[in-house]
Amino acid sequence: MWKELVTQLSTDHTVFSSTDRAQLVDDAFSLCRAGLLDYRIPLEMAAYLVREDSLIVWLTALSHLSTWAELLQETPARQNMDKFILSIIEPVYQKVGWEDTGDHVQKILRQRILRAAIAAGHKDAIAEAKSQFRQLVDSGTHVSANLQELVYSVGIKTGGEDDWQWCYNQYKTTNIPSDRGQLLKAMGDSTDIFTLQSYLDMTLNPSLVRGQDFHSVLSSVASNPA
Repeated sequence: MWKELVTQLSTDHTVFSSTDRAQLVDDAFSLCRAGLLDYRIPLEMAAYLVREDSLIVWLTALSHLSTWAELLQETPARQNMDKFILSIIEPVYQKVGWEDTGDHVQKILRQRILRAAIAAGHKDAIAEAKSQFRQLVDSGTHVSANLQELVYSVGIKTGGEDDWQWCYNQYKTTNIPSDRGQLLKAMGDSTDIFTLQSYLDMTLNPSLVRGQDFHSVLSSVASNPA
């Protein structure tokens, strides 16, 4: 049965509603994780996503694919997993682009696709995020609120101490709670372990990091594989 479903999705996925497609993807990955389905089935099924543009389907697929990528983090297979994700995400990446246009659903899809692309090492996506961060820091160029978290994160991951300090200064001066949350998360994305240790130490001083932000800092650093 699963082979037939994979074939049908590959041939014409529109015979199923977007909800049904999301459910099929979810079932395939969930059964595989439970040891009831060969791992090749969900991967073969996911290959059809090169023609998918439904938000609900992509949210489901990316949730499972990111879990697989995390499980393979410390293995040679992670590189192959990233390549697979990039191969299926490329068409929709080109479609959504970086311009913050469209309705609410389109904006959420763009945000999730760009995040997945960057996580998998998409060179163009990383370069664009770095460029937007540099323009923001150097010239104050506006970055869409929907893309700020991604831009901050890449800027911190690929930047130096001055970039981290810039984000910290923004955290200290902004009056916008959502911006503060994004900055706190991004600062925990640093790849420098000494910077991360210093960031944690700052939470001991309420004049440096507000007491109510302690858990945000801890969560951000704890989720950093560095």
